[in-house]
Amino acid sequence: MAIALKQNPEDFYNAGNLYIPDDRDINNAKSTLIDTLSIRYPDIEKDFDPMYDTFEANNQGFDKILEENDMGFDDEENTFKVTTKKTQIVLYQDNFTDTPVVARPDAYTKVVQFPDNFIWGTATAAHQVESDNTNNDWYKWEELGRIKDDHSNLTGPDHWNNYEKDFDIAKNQLGTNAYRMSLEWSKIEPSPDEYDQDVIAHYHAMLDALIERNIKPVVSLQHFSLPLWIHDPTPDPSNDNKPKNPGWNDNSQNPYIVERIVTYTEKMAEEFGSKVDWWITINEPLVMYANGYLVGDFPPGVGYKNEPGALKLGFPMGHHETIKENLQDAHKSKAYGLKAGIQASKIIFPNIIRAHIRMYDAIKEKDTVDIDGDGQSSMISISKHHVVFRPTGREEVNWSAYQQMQFLWNEMIWDAIIYGQLDSDLDQHYNEDLTKTYNFPKVDYIGFNYYARRDIVPVKDISGMMGVDPQEFDFFQGFPVDTSATGGMSDLLLGNNYNCLGWEIYPQGMFNIIKFYSEEYGSYTDTNGNTKNLPIMITENGTDNDIDRPGFVVDMIEKMGEAIHHGYHVIGYLHWSLMDNFEWERGYGQHFGLVKVNFDYENKQVNREVTEAGHVYADIIKNKGIVKAVKDKYGTIDRPTNIRDDQSVCSSNQDEDPPEGIVENWSSTLDTNLGTVTWSLVKTDTGINASGEGSYFVNAMNMNLTASFPFKEIPATVSGENVSFEASGTAEIKEMPAMTSKYVFQFDSGEGTYKIIVESDQWKSTLGTDTLSGKLDSTLVSGGGITGGDSNHWEARLDSTKGKVSWDVSKTDDAASVSGEGTCSIKALGAQNTIFFSFNDIPATFTDTGMSFTATGTAGIEGMPMESPYILELNSTENTYSISGVDSTWTMVLEEPYPIQGVVSMGPVLEPSKPVQKGDGSPLIQNEEINGLTVIMKKNGTFSIYNAMMGLILKSKGDFLTNGGVMWRNAEIKPMLPLAGTVQGGFLGHEKFSVASETESPWITGIKAVDLRYLAQGDGISVTIANADNLGQAQITVAKHSLPNVLKITIKVPENANHVSCSFASDSDERFYGFGSPTWTTQHRGSSIPIWVTEQLLGRVTEQEPSNFMELKGHPYDNQIPIPFFMSSKGYGILLDTTYRSLFEMCTDNHPDSWRLETWHNETSFTFFRVMILLIC
Repeated sequence: MAIALKQNPEDFYNAGNLYIPDDRDINNAKSTLIDTLSIRYPDIEKDFDPMYDTFEANNQGFDKILEENDMGFDDEENTFKVTTKKTQIVLYQDNFTDTPVVARPDAYTKVVQFPDNFIWGTATAAHQVESDNTNNDWYKWEELGRIKDDHSNLTGPDHWNNYEKDFDIAKNQLGTNAYRMSLEWSKIEPSPDEYDQDVIAHYHAMLDALIERNIKPVVSLQHFSLPLWIHDPTPDPSNDNKPKNPGWNDNSQNPYIVERIVTYTEKMAEEFGSKVDWWITINEPLVMYANGYLVGDFPPGVGYKNEPGALKLGFPMGHHETIKENLQDAHKSKAYGLKAGIQASKIIFPNIIRAHIRMYDAIKEKDTVDIDGDGQSSMISISKHHVVFRPTGREEVNWSAYQQMQFLWNEMIWDAIIYGQLDSDLDQHYNEDLTKTYNFPKVDYIGFNYYARRDIVPVKDISGMMGVDPQEFDFFQGFPVDTSATGGMSDLLLGNNYNCLGWEIYPQGMFNIIKFYSEEYGSYTDTNGNTKNLPIMITENGTDNDIDRPGFVVDMIEKMGEAIHHGYHVIGYLHWSLMDNFEWERGYGQHFGLVKVNFDYENKQVNREVTEAGHVYADIIKNKGIVKAVKDKYGTIDRPTNIRDDQSVCSSNQDEDPPEGIVENWSSTLDTNLGTVTWSLVKTDTGINASGEGSYFVNAMNMNLTASFPFKEIPATVSGENVSFEASGTAEIKEMPAMTSKYVFQFDSGEGTYKIIVESDQWKSTLGTDTLSGKLDSTLVSGGGITGGDSNHWEARLDSTKGKVSWDVSKTDDAASVSGEGTCSIKALGAQNTIFFSFNDIPATFTDTGMSFTATGTAGIEGMPMESPYILELNSTENTYSISGVDSTWTMVLEEPYPIQGVVSMGPVLEPSKPVQKGDGSPLIQNEEINGLTVIMKKNGTFSIYNAMMGLILKSKGDFLTNGGVMWRNAEIKPMLPLAGTVQGGFLGHEKFSVASETESPWITGIKAVDLRYLAQGDGISVTIANADNLGQAQITVAKHSLPNVLKITIKVPENANHVSCSFASDSDERFYGFGSPTWTTQHRGSSIPIWVTEQLLGRVTEQEPSNFMELKGHPYDNQIPIPFFMSSKGYGILLDTTYRSLFEMCTDNHPDSWRLETWHNETSFTFFRVMILLIC
């Protein structure tokens, strides 16, 4: 049964479950199976694991069946339910009757399908997973202190000694049929021409293990790391502090690295050619160059991060603090600056290309064995990191910078190794015809890696962001920057999903790249005049955290499937990575694995756990495609509301150990929409500390900017439910990391106030003040036990992490009783086990430090058929606990002192609320084209309308104190005159109504987009917006009109509301004209205009409420023919479409930077026009 869940999620669907089984499902299934079997088979080993182990089930009416049946267990009837299906190992009782397979409902139809022979795999690299490499440039880099947090490859997942276990997971739990690995050159050839036969034998064993499992080896010959005798990044004082050995940056006539890597390739092809058909010569050569010579993170550390201005930047834009501490003076010299790195490209690029060409020929010569029987003894490529680039503007400088980087990064190498045309001086013109020396192409398939989209920012702009002199960029016209940074320049540049590294998750890029390669390089004519086609394999694709990864896998594979459907020849997909590993300069800070590994940074790790994304990938492989149920749950292309909030894993290092002690996780908003603070309280024996990160949103320098202020382990004062603390440190502008300031952050949840004081004069000028202050609202997200206040729910921690007891308190005037449950970890029978117990209506005593009571009852040991009486004593005065009173069978199996005693900490718990978390300002959908206009709908429910010629036209804006662009309320409306009629019409024409105040009936605001639907034929979008408590939802529909450049916008709120409002941003120079005639003025900025037929009477007065006999004089906007239409000087018009009383507030005193529409109904609608205003003088 556990195997069925793990191996074949499709069967889990057939049983009626509409979700992928998670770890809890699988562990429960394993426990049920073990418990059931142990009753009939007492000889089962105590560490028996049904995921891996087998046994001879030959009694009690059971037989061992392989590859035949699946089974489920019915707890109520205590019987097995058997379904004919293929799995690894299942059991059935011979007197059971097989039940038919459940028919597949529509939810399990395939929305994307792949060929039967498709290559599904994972990828790793030797230095990242083997955990024992000490003879290459990367280990020297570790010794030089150039890895974040001083991490080392030596404390990684130890794949070198656990490859069989890892290959079992790859085959049995993921279902893959290919595995990309690299050979560690420095280990195979520790010194020139000296080959380590033991290492070679070990790699033979690894390849044999793959072949035995029918997993195709895909072998990389060089994956970033180089032997020290080829490349030693240590600065050499005797040679102007240049690296001791230059590696690829060798400008000699016959570069040493090229000769040596070709010799090494010949040896490897000859040695392993009988077991390997699929080869990769060099992995991501331009990433190796860019990070080593443009950025400065990879050895030898040349790049902009060493520039004087950039040395002030924080990580990741600048060096990490631990790297700054270890940075040698040599790396701060011009020899390691950006210009030096850019000039090195003219040496390194040609060396890499010439090396690959000769490595290709060497493999073809030495590998003559066709392992897989496809008629090819070797299939060879380079693994090229492809980036989807985008210009940041329409000007020539933007386009020119984009074209240059597109050529240098995405085209130049392929032009050279497929067509033999080399641009050795990188001026975008070919100057060497390599076909005169070699036959081409020098690849058998196109292998590319894809991770993110980036923008090319012209030098004039990027130099300021980096704090680097523009002259240092040499011949580069621009520089690639993550869209998470450039998004501050314009909403049009924002992505709708980013991982923890700030990389944009952009699935459409997968399709675009495949299309690009298929059309540019897929069909070619070789040097013999033959027309051929190059297949495509995605050799790496992944993201850096477990929260984003399930959706990432579904979206990227869906787009790959779409490309295949279009006829493009894609043959395989290798996900990066099989397991969490050493992620180069970031150490263990990012987790790319389908299999999770928990690192402690001091020892090698053998723990493995398949993640949710691993199960999703396994399901896709099993079904040879994506079924509808999986797409509906995880896919974000058509359902962007499936995008998960990864803030919990991105706000701090993923690899950090959880804090010891009692923990509460909180989220606070600053003036609702001006900022957020994500923070935690930790209570230990030494006190209570607060740690977290705040963000404050500002618009300055025509950009949307985010000021970030982190704080860690700040002493906090807790009084009941209220928390206060004062943090200080260094804040930065995320979009401009060079812009930093010292700050003081004062936080008080009891008063509901905050204050941020900045020190930098530049910040003061940008913000217009040195102090930001206002109201805050805080929500407990998870945890408890620190800020309980008067809560009747309590928790106690036993020795911080050994166990937990939780209970509810019932109080009377003179007594209290408690009911609850608890767990405690114990060591018994050679393993860690968990005691569980419960208690009801136990008398308790309140003390100055908590509560004391003695509970009795029956306890059990999880996973073992053992029960015993118990006595639990909690003493808050002494801060101690004791578990005793168990029977002799328990004391015999315990392997620790008895009674079980220790230190207890306790407190009332404020139950975490589960409100809707406010959506951020990133797009829900990007650049949706509707009727000639571009619509950007954001996750906070606001939207913008753009035009290609005019740029931004209309941008909805939340009220200052409420966020979201849509509000509603149910406010009582009473006519003030007997014949006033209704809000849809009356009798007099001067009808007056009294409306409940906003205090009596407050506005409810939509703050997060929770659903998105596309209208038929691409005619628009409909978005559902939830309010904070999710008790009410609004719907915004933006639809195509029959006229070009016209949109119909409809806003519908809950039926119990009778007011709906929406607001839109307005620049100070915007003017508004219209609203019918006669009106008080032709320009209406600063006015409130009711859309309501009223008697104009005998003239106008300036006051809104004139005092005159029988009101014979009219109000400023009394109008017998009010026309609900206005035109803006910004080039748009709005025509209201409703029969209900409405009001336009055009940048009035209470919101001078926005205009607002209010309708006295639960629905309003208006038409948006793009108009051209001609001024004739």
